[in-house]
Amino acid sequence: ELGRGGLAMPATTSVAWNSECEAPLEGFNDTVWNNDRFRSSAFEYVTQACAINFAQIAIIVALVVALLAASPRLLLVLAPRRKEGRSLRDFRRWLWEAVREAFWAEVAEGAISIDGMVLVRFCRLGLKFSVLGSLVGAVMVPVYASGHNDASGFLHFTISNLDEMQGDSSRFVVAVLAAYILAGSVLFLVRREWKHFVVMQRDHLLRRAQGKEGASAAQAQYSVLVERVPPHAQESEDCLRHFFELLLGDVHSCVLQKDTTQMYHQQMLHQVGETVCCCCCCRESSFLYGFKQGLDGMVTLEQGTAHILRTILSEGGSSTSTAFVTFRDARWQAVAHQVILFNTRGRKDTDVGDWRLSPAPEARDILWYNASIPQAFLEKRQRLGLAICYAGLVFWSAPIIFIQSIASIDTYEGIVPWLNDLLRETGLYNVTTGYLPVLALMVMLLVLPHALMFLAIRVEALKTKTSVQREVLIRNFWYQLATLVVTVLSCSMWKALTVIIAHPSCIATILGVTIPGVSRYFTTFVIARCGTSLPLLVTWPLLRLLWAPAQIRRQLDKGELDLPPLYCFFAVEATDIAVVLAVGLIYSVIAPTVLPFCALYFAMAAVAYSWMFKNVYEQEFDCKGHFWFELFDCTMAGLLLGILSLGGVMSTYTGLWDFHPTALWVLAALISSFHARWKARWQPLCFAITFQDAAAVDSDVSEFGSKEVIKRFDPRFYVDPIIKLIDANEAATAPNPEGCQAIDLCEASPSGSPGGRTPILPPTPIGRPWPDGCPETPVKAHERPRRPPAFSQWLCWLCPERTASRKDFPPDF
Repeated sequence: ELGRGGLAMPATTSVAWNSECEAPLEGFNDTVWNNDRFRSSAFEYVTQACAINFAQIAIIVALVVALLAASPRLLLVLAPRRKEGRSLRDFRRWLWEAVREAFWAEVAEGAISIDGMVLVRFCRLGLKFSVLGSLVGAVMVPVYASGHNDASGFLHFTISNLDEMQGDSSRFVVAVLAAYILAGSVLFLVRREWKHFVVMQRDHLLRRAQGKEGASAAQAQYSVLVERVPPHAQESEDCLRHFFELLLGDVHSCVLQKDTTQMYHQQMLHQVGETVCCCCCCRESSFLYGFKQGLDGMVTLEQGTAHILRTILSEGGSSTSTAFVTFRDARWQAVAHQVILFNTRGRKDTDVGDWRLSPAPEARDILWYNASIPQAFLEKRQRLGLAICYAGLVFWSAPIIFIQSIASIDTYEGIVPWLNDLLRETGLYNVTTGYLPVLALMVMLLVLPHALMFLAIRVEALKTKTSVQREVLIRNFWYQLATLVVTVLSCSMWKALTVIIAHPSCIATILGVTIPGVSRYFTTFVIARCGTSLPLLVTWPLLRLLWAPAQIRRQLDKGELDLPPLYCFFAVEATDIAVVLAVGLIYSVIAPTVLPFCALYFAMAAVAYSWMFKNVYEQEFDCKGHFWFELFDCTMAGLLLGILSLGGVMSTYTGLWDFHPTALWVLAALISSFHARWKARWQPLCFAITFQDAAAVDSDVSEFGSKEVIKRFDPRFYVDPIIKLIDANEAATAPNPEGCQAIDLCEASPSGSPGGRTPILPPTPIGRPWPDGCPETPVKAHERPRRPPAFSQWLCWLCPERTASRKDFPPDF
């Protein structure tokens, strides 16, 4: 028998295992998770993880209740969106509302944004599947426990305990039936969620058109974003307006995006100089002031060089090929972005055929320092970013394997021999080798989204925060899924790809041998999500008190608390939910004992996000719930991987094309078919308001009709914020003796930049003497950073006096 991953493989089980797959599988799944001592104490690891997380939750709940009982004004911090009520009784009432809306009642109109509602309903979907899977698992666990493969420890209650050669063929049939039941339930739930999302999306777009979501959302609903505007149409806004009036209907306003890239560059360079030279000793004779003069010299050099490089690398020769057109009628916007404008067949000049119209985002959703970059150039950069992501997936296994090596029992014994005895004497042996590696992996995964966000904003130069969040969400999920694969295979992604390419018939065998052996690790992972991630999410508003307790206490005494708003980081929080659902889908039949913990997680997550969106989170931008498309892809990918894994496990016992695996291959094909069909059918219905609704709004004579709604529109709504800043300075500042206007690009950050972070022009390939994170480093890419940064404080030790006043600097600074 070949013992691999806790599986006892009989010599007559599979020809493919003996002849072809034995050599390639050397080195797979040989880490701590399949160590014999780990398997023997697997129940202890899970029990200790449950005890630790239950204790964490109990301590956090007790502390929150004690703090609120001692100072009810802390409800200003815990629920900043609530304006009424400041007592412990109010807290209990709000908590009950969150529980009721998380499980039973629909949220009242306008109480939670559509983005928050999508996240809460996705938690409900995971909860329904986990509860049903737990009921099915209650039948499967006794079936597995009565098997004849004599698997030890935790594997005794998984499919690893079955062996067809010893009379367990009927039990495999039960497993196949369970897979069909659970897959059918997931498809039913997802299809019903698609229908509900389409209805919810149409209601949301109608509310935007009626102005019920605010003037900003209404103007965006009446506007289109035009890309690849040809040069002859960029001469004036009146020309573009006349074109759309002849083509479609009345135009309210038309804005051509100006080339503001050099303005943002100059603003960034000046702010770097100000931040570095922030102490009064930075005079004309100082080295730092000389460095500032060098930065000013770089501005002139970069202005010329960057313009030449962009002209050479970009297509079309124009950097202002972006425009925003706002119509007076909602129906023209609904039609404009769904039609093909021109027929270029047989023409040599096809510039007019390159016009691309799409629904316009809100001004707060736009990353303005990327707005003027040509679309053709962005497509090249996006292909580059995708290639970087694929390359990163191949080498992502290095840090994962490093964490697994730290968790290895053999590593402790070889480096520090006495540490083994110390951990056993203190009772921390199982915690150190089983639970702490899970926490280390979770901490490392917290850094990943920020790297992916940097890639999306600075390399691919995406133009909206919504597109950034959606790209980071799906890529973060695939990286975490790659983490799962590396943990299962216990080898590098490159080695796994090499084996699969050389021996494609061994894919099923690889999955079957490796996946059951690490089921207890992912059980511990889900438990840690329940006891660590969710409590930190809910109590994060209170944890912010630790940064400035004295100042916040004075504000609480006055009854007015001035804290920066909290926003939901969808790219991280939606991915966490999707990963737990993927783990449940993969192990729902292989190791059904994980599903009760998944059900507990989704129940807690539904209550937590219902509370956060109703009481804490402010809306930074309107994603219109479109990240549901990525969540749908994540769900179907987890379901498909779970079926393939189950088929791989069975093929190691019965053969690759036996009846049981073949039934699962058919199910996998059906899942792929449903995935492609539903995405092609439902997704196009979610981008535009229906023509019937738009016509009804246009004909409405009430305050919600288009004639009344457009009265609140701003003709300069889509003007770049840095242009508005310049115009304001020109209007407020008198001309100097030379007759020039004093324009300062460094007084304020544009509202379009994420969190006020200093923008850096993505497509300019010029080396800089500082990292892109300077001069400000936010905690999250979408939160407002704190100034000054740490490195400026290190420089200020040169002088005991510090000043932020500009009058202390030389006149030409």
